[in-house]
Amino acid sequence: QLYMLEACKDLQTNAEFSTPRSGVSSATVVVNTHNGETFAYLKPHQTVPPSAKTASLATSENCICSDADPRSDDTLLVTYDCYHQALYGNCNATFMKDYLEELVQNDGYCQISCGRCKCCSAPWDVIQKTGSSRFLQAVAATNSSLEATLKRPGYTGTILIPSDAAFEAALAKYPGLLQDPAVLLQVLKFHILPPEPRTRGLWTSPFMAVGGTLFSLYDGAASIRSAKTALPAGLTAQGGVTGIKLTGPVNGATVVQSDLRACKTVVTTLDSLLWPFDPATRLSATADALSTLLGASGYALAPNAQINGTQVAAGSGNTQASVQACAASCAKASACNAWSYCPQMGGCRFPDGTTVNYGSCELLHSAEVAAGEGPAYGSSGFDEVPVISGWASQGVTPAAEKAPATNPVATAGR
Repeated sequence: QLYMLEACKDLQTNAEFSTPRSGVSSATVVVNTHNGETFAYLKPHQTVPPSAKTASLATSENCICSDADPRSDDTLLVTYDCYHQALYGNCNATFMKDYLEELVQNDGYCQISCGRCKCCSAPWDVIQKTGSSRFLQAVAATNSSLEATLKRPGYTGTILIPSDAAFEAALAKYPGLLQDPAVLLQVLKFHILPPEPRTRGLWTSPFMAVGGTLFSLYDGAASIRSAKTALPAGLTAQGGVTGIKLTGPVNGATVVQSDLRACKTVVTTLDSLLWPFDPATRLSATADALSTLLGASGYALAPNAQINGTQVAAGSGNTQASVQACAASCAKASACNAWSYCPQMGGCRFPDGTTVNYGSCELLHSAEVAAGEGPAYGSSGFDEVPVISGWASQGVTPAAEKAPATNPVATAGR
């Protein structure tokens, strides 16, 4: 049963998957028979194909592709998922040619992440086809690995895209703030929603319409609330609900277009940019606006980075409510001059499957920082490190990042 549950989890973002009942249409695509149970796709999800010139529900097409993660031969447990198998260049490895009996096509693991699915487009391409060029320009301006992430078909999440007019209005009013790459990255991360922590489901419009709290990849404590919205008659699994009101800590936005499938990601467009902080009162006059923004003055911040150092306190025993609280915890601890913090409500999952609990604040001593240098990073990147790190910057001239170590010492809250 656990094995079948895991198979369903892998396939749930690509097609509706269930056992057929009597009277099932002959159009049903039968997948396979396993342990006496016959499984079938009752209704394939519709995704935006590469051939579409614009991204809308009208241009989407039926698509049946799987993205099942490779399993251990003995335990059937997943370590590195499809997204990271593709990131690390393993798509042509021998073990990736195996398959689960339940797959609709027996042509190996990770069809979507490895680019073998010809009927869906990566998030970047779908966003391009919505005409939302400002969002993509903003991503490129952050000089981060976020651009590469959005160009990978295996990325999983819900991306809220403010209109070009919304971006232009924000730029006109707060030009200096949005021209800071670190702050701009935080604004963009506030518009990227990972799967819901408990169900691991995507935030499609029918789920948003129920009303609830939406947690994003923003490294601060802010979240988004969706207003309960009546569902229209005749609604299908493809979604497409519009007019849903979303509210952040500062302002609100309305869903204009929803549920544009980009392989394993859902793209939804908004009429406004959502601010995770008040841009009028939180502007920083210091060199490090991000530190001031997140309440960690005295520390330089490195989102999606893992600092090497000797552990002063394990994150599992030092739970803090925010980046600000984690930085304060380090300031009070003898020998602590660096830290790492997990800001994601569902926990911070590393590529090897290790998950750090929300609020974990690991305290570190960095020999490089103590010597007046910039820290050494074990690993970094939007693709690989879900935590945010900080290091004592008072009296220290920031140095260029050192190359990641082959065997990182820091354990990022573990």
